[in-house]
Amino acid sequence: MENIVYNTVMSNLLISGTKACAVIPRELMSVDPAYQRLETRNHRKIKAMHDNFDHMIMDALLVVPHPEESTFSIVDGYGRFIASEGILDKLECVVITSAPSDPDERRHFEASIFTRQSLYTEKVTPLQMHKANLILGEPNAVALQEVVDEYNLSIAEDKGVRKPGTIGSYTSAYRIIKAKGKIAYESIISTCCKAGYNLSGDGLCDKIIRNLYKIYCFYGDIGLVKVLPIMRGTEPSTLKAKGIAAYPERVELSLALYLQDYLVSLGEPKQFNEKGKKIS
Repeated sequence: MENIVYNTVMSNLLISGTKACAVIPRELMSVDPAYQRLETRNHRKIKAMHDNFDHMIMDALLVVPHPEESTFSIVDGYGRFIASEGILDKLECVVITSAPSDPDERRHFEASIFTRQSLYTEKVTPLQMHKANLILGEPNAVALQEVVDEYNLSIAEDKGVRKPGTIGSYTSAYRIIKAKGKIAYESIISTCCKAGYNLSGDGLCDKIIRNLYKIYCFYGDIGLVKVLPIMRGTEPSTLKAKGIAAYPERVELSLALYLQDYLVSLGEPKQFNEKGKKIS
């Protein structure tokens, strides 16, 4: 049976450069479960998209016409399709009109596009998000930048060898400030700078910051003050190596455990176990 709405959409495609665009009713949309991620979608993320839906920042869906079914198969944008349910009755789409007419060949064509789309999508980096949050005045981002400016530091833009004074992980820094406030993060950075670790390329790396944060959480500022001598007398790479040598089976937490042993040798009580949990 002829679908008048489908034919109307196809007859009124808006050609813009090399793309054909259309506003398509939801009921004409379909999805191929053979290659789409129907069961593995991040439902929490989709719910957040729905709850905070903003039509202005939603990209158009990428669809392929299926004339024998009078539908448009979603190749890219299924998450947006679900998130907009109950909000939009029609969705802006880019329509691929060059797909093969044979259903099997067309499915191969669609799956090929689906697998290639992420290869050319540049994700927003944490540092780029940080710069945007500064413009918006987001409190945690502002607090982080204040610490960076106060100690004349920079934030790493990517992985690899870094210049002295470079904070290795923006994400960890942001999480510390969000959890414990600016004072906590500033105490950790101040300790590193007093030890001269800001003069080394790996002195402010993620592992050192996270392990000092563990010390701060259990011993507070006094703990950071007491580990400062051992930091001053040991290069960052050597200190990390000593931690791993002492606790080879707890690599991620090895430095914090090593520094805790040092605090215990100074008379401080042991506060956390090898799993990082508080000792009751």
